[in-house]
Amino acid sequence: MKVSLPRLRPLQWFLLLAILVAGVDYAALQVAAHYPSEQEAVALGVAFDLILTIPLLYYFLVIRKSKQSWLAVLPVFFFGTLAGKYMLPASQSEWFDRLIYVAPVLEAGLVLFVLFKLRTLVKQYRALRATAFHWIDAFRSALASSIGESRLVDLLAMDVGMLSYALNFSKPKPQRFPAFTYHQDSSLKALVIVFSLLLLLESTLTHMLIAVWSDIVAWIATASSLYTILILIAYYNSVKHSPILVSRDQVYVRIGFASHVLIDKANIAGVQRLGVSYEEKRDKHAFYAVLLMEEPQLEIKLHQPVILHGPLGRQTPVGRVLLKVDDPHRFISALEQGEGA
Repeated sequence: MKVSLPRLRPLQWFLLLAILVAGVDYAALQVAAHYPSEQEAVALGVAFDLILTIPLLYYFLVIRKSKQSWLAVLPVFFFGTLAGKYMLPASQSEWFDRLIYVAPVLEAGLVLFVLFKLRTLVKQYRALRATAFHWIDAFRSALASSIGESRLVDLLAMDVGMLSYALNFSKPKPQRFPAFTYHQDSSLKALVIVFSLLLLLESTLTHMLIAVWSDIVAWIATASSLYTILILIAYYNSVKHSPILVSRDQVYVRIGFASHVLIDKANIAGVQRLGVSYEEKRDKHAFYAVLLMEEPQLEIKLHQPVILHGPLGRQTPVGRVLLKVDDPHRFISALEQGEGA
């Protein structure tokens, strides 16, 4: 009987080979510890693997096959540098101490590269914004056109969206298409306020306790709590400014600044109301477009799966969308009777 092995994806191949290389390097370091005369040569080989071999594996196995930008290899180089600093003995890690300072230089170079491309980026963004359902989608597409496709593009788009909404306390602007809010009847605003106050209190107490041991760690913990509060505020504001949109032919469902799906009306098999106490096992092939502590009231079934765009560029095929809107009667009417611009 012929047995077929599961086919590995490029990223899985990279992880497998990177772990194998790192494991061999670690074993070589343990053996070299008993042979002082060989330690320098082994350390050089380990450094070569961590800052060159593994990034090259990532480039050839992942980046080239997916046609991403070469910039996507920079995080792998940086993590290899960090790994080398902690894997090698202190007497042989001077290189990595210097390379650690290269990371901010590379980041600054990336920022300068983006600024150099800024004029083209703005021009492309304005052209795409005229037809896109949401400005984050237009920004991501313009950014990808400027610096190439990569996970870095998804990270930058999400970060820009988050920071933009964290500072946006204005009233929602009118939309080009019929818009359906989903936050007005929710308790999201109250939850964000309560959690933010609790985090402020917790971060203050934690800072005082940790500062007795280390001021640096205390400030890192405080910054982490403040960043979490920023994310909560950004999430609420993004929900407020990102209603579900229905055009003549499509339905755009976005929850906050991270996840969205675009559905052709012709692909909708049916829309049904769900019970008041709706419960089901979590379905990985469904998009739960509901807020925290909320239950879906409507289910959109599709003829063919569509792509759910999640955080950091994650893409998942879904065959159902479960959601809740503030005006379900008008929303169903828009889907069934063709309301839309």
